[in-house]
Amino acid sequence: MMLDMHHGGALDVVQKAYPNAPKPWVDLSTGINPWPYPDTGVSAATLARLPTQKMYHACQTAIATAIG
Repeated sequence: MMLDMHHGGALDVVQKAYPNAPKPWVDLSTGINPWPYPDTGVSAATLARLPTQKMYHACQTAIATAIG
């Protein structure tokens, strides 16, 4: 599988590459916004989860559809 995400995320791919790494995973490459968007109704657990490659591609597809 080719990984085209160069900065942060793709936790599923990294977990497969390093199955014996200590848990929990901490992604230090992402910048965390200290001023979050107003409540969107998304759960705290969802917001705290790192993206997977599948989620990344779903987002790419949604963006491509939205902007043509």
